[in-house]
Amino acid sequence: MKSNKKRILFVLAILTMALVLSCALVACNKTDTTDAPKKEFTITFDTQGGSEVKPITIAEGATITLPNNPTKEGSVFDGWYLDSLYAQAFDITKRIDSNMVLYAKWRILDDGQSIIASDYFDINGLVLTMNKKNYIPSTEDVFDLQNKFSTSIGSSWRAFTSPNCDQPTEITTRTANVSAGWNNIYVMVENLTTYENKIYRLKIYKYPTIVYKELEDGFWEIQSVSDCADVLFPNDKIDNITSIGERAFSSCPSLRTLSNLPKLTYIGPSAFANCKSLTSITIPDSVTSIGAYAFDGCSEITSISGSSDVISKVAKQASPKSFVGNITSGTSVMAGAFSGMTGLKGVTIPDSVTSIGSSAFSGCNGLTTVNWNATACTSAGYSGHPIFEGCSNLATVNIGDNVKIIPSDAFYNCIGLTSVTIPDSVTSIGSWAFKGCKGLTSVTIGNGVTSIGNMAFADCTGLTSVTIGGSVTSIGSNAFSYTAWYDNQSDGLVYAGKVAYTYKGTMPSNTSIVLKKGTLGIADYAFAGCTGLTSITIPYSVTSIGYSAFRGCAGLTSITIPNSVTSIGSCAFSGCKGLTNITVVKGNTKYHGAGNCLIETESKTLIAGCKNSIIPTDGSVTSIDMEAFSGCTGLTSVTIPGSVTSIGGSAFSGCTGLTSVTIGNGVTSIDREAFYGCKGLTNITIPDSVTSIGNSAFYNCTGLTSIIIPDSVTSIGNWAFCGCSSLTSITVAKGNTKYHSAKNCLIETESKTLLAGCKNSIIPTDGSVTSIGNNAFYCCTGLTSVTIGNSVMSIGSSAFWGCSGLTSITI
Repeated sequence: MKSNKKRILFVLAILTMALVLSCALVACNKTDTTDAPKKEFTITFDTQGGSEVKPITIAEGATITLPNNPTKEGSVFDGWYLDSLYAQAFDITKRIDSNMVLYAKWRILDDGQSIIASDYFDINGLVLTMNKKNYIPSTEDVFDLQNKFSTSIGSSWRAFTSPNCDQPTEITTRTANVSAGWNNIYVMVENLTTYENKIYRLKIYKYPTIVYKELEDGFWEIQSVSDCADVLFPNDKIDNITSIGERAFSSCPSLRTLSNLPKLTYIGPSAFANCKSLTSITIPDSVTSIGAYAFDGCSEITSISGSSDVISKVAKQASPKSFVGNITSGTSVMAGAFSGMTGLKGVTIPDSVTSIGSSAFSGCNGLTTVNWNATACTSAGYSGHPIFEGCSNLATVNIGDNVKIIPSDAFYNCIGLTSVTIPDSVTSIGSWAFKGCKGLTSVTIGNGVTSIGNMAFADCTGLTSVTIGGSVTSIGSNAFSYTAWYDNQSDGLVYAGKVAYTYKGTMPSNTSIVLKKGTLGIADYAFAGCTGLTSITIPYSVTSIGYSAFRGCAGLTSITIPNSVTSIGSCAFSGCKGLTNITVVKGNTKYHGAGNCLIETESKTLIAGCKNSIIPTDGSVTSIDMEAFSGCTGLTSVTIPGSVTSIGGSAFSGCTGLTSVTIGNGVTSIDREAFYGCKGLTNITIPDSVTSIGNSAFYNCTGLTSIIIPDSVTSIGNWAFCGCSSLTSITVAKGNTKYHSAKNCLIETESKTLLAGCKNSIIPTDGSVTSIGNNAFYCCTGLTSVTIGNSVMSIGSSAFWGCSGLTSITI
């Protein structure tokens, strides 16, 4: 019994193993793959003039679900077909296995009240038009309506001359009489059973009698036109008309509009004289000549389009009571172009205009709206003669989104303006742009503006709200002076946007200022005259320091320029007589400091110095900027190296402690007032390299005793040595062909004019002097007597002014 159980268990074990092995073999023989992706096909729908049906994508083998049926006016959709001849209808149950195009089939709507076909007209809504135009041209006096269109089955049509198809206005003969100009005929289509109807309008234009003359070049001139309110020209003429002859339209008192003539070049004298109904005129850019009185008496014109010159000429001839000027071309508006045109109510200035002359619209006291679209514009206007001078009723200025610049003086004294929005496209607002706009109450300056010019909004007394975008880094002097906005600011440092604008009130002694983080600029004259300022901390966000920003800050002892600064205006530190240290933070690529001098790296211009300054001799300085050391009373001596070629205006003016100056032999020009008022300067040597000495260059150098002019000098400005009361010797080197000296007088050789003298001067009597120039001996207090010889014919103004020691004059 036990052995039988063992046999049974053994057999079961063998069967189990066999089953496992067979399963394993099946698994090993099975291939591990995924189904390949199905293809996709595109179905495109050609609606054959019906509404658009967008293409769809269908997976291979799938059946299609059709989109909504298209529509077509006057027709009913009759299914999709596989070909444009409608030979085989599309089977919606068919499986898709390729790209295909389906074509819409249409049948005409038979509603018994519609126009369904026409050889002459396209049905556009309920207006019949021909050749895609909005009118039907006619050369005949009678327009025949028969056989021009067909209607739906079960309908009839009638024609009328009134839009409501009144019985009395029915055209019973189905031919209509048409007069010159525009004619409207109304066609009513009726259902013969229900009497439902639709009304269609036909716009017919009958050409007036036009006399042409063929010109030698093959083009045409219009010689005369019979009276017609609206004149169009046939297609075979419109592109070949280049000239409108003398008085061509003078017999058209009812003329209102004229179609554009794209190749017109000439408008003859009195061409449109006394066209009193003419309301608008567009002069194409091709016109180069307009004859005298061409628009004389066209006083009802309300719109003139063309270049500014053309608009101005037409307006002056027509003297319209009220019109809008739409400048469509040209790059400039000449000075005074529209001056005094009281009838001008509005003007559009396009983006092509880049220059507008002074007083261009002055005296246009009827002007209320200006659309300013000029992308970049410089103005020839200036304070006193601005572009819109006297436009007291100008209330709206629309500044386009493409405008880049608001030019100087643009809206000076436009007292009617109440609000202005400067779009983000504008990058700069010019000086005096809105000065004196007393009615202006709010201004919003976009985020694109980076600079606001001098006095841009000055004297806008009603201005209370000022919003300045976050990109403004530079603000000119007095930009918001005498405004309610400024008056409402508290004493102390006033900000305009992110710019330190000015210090209001009197600054206390020993004041230290730390500018706010995020400050982008320091405005022109921001701290000028703040003698109590002893120190200022400029954050690394500042990029601009304005003109004369710290002028006259006598208590300021040191300044550190962060590496973020990329712009420093001239004279920024002029008159800072207590300044002993100027430092530029490393990493500034625009400026650097050396020898306590502030230097613009690329131009190699020394823009500021102080009493401890030593001008570098390594060639890093080639010019000294205007007022670089102006008012630096602590400066006692200066050596200008040979690398310097020019000394700027007022560079050392007011340096009263300066006693010694050495000018290197590279200097070619000494600009105006360069050493003005340097009273301690006793001697100076002008090197042979100098060719010009500017106006008042050594004015009031009362300690100067002698001067030698080298033979290289070819230009000496007025009053160059005026007020040098201690001057005893003036010498011009031999070889100078422009000037010479005689008896301590400086004389311009060719004109024989005595330019300068001193207390030891004796005016030559040999005929080498025929005139004594203005201020020649001005304030020469040491001069006691003078003899003026027979050769002298004139004595200039103030020639001996202030010569308090002069006791004897012989003429």
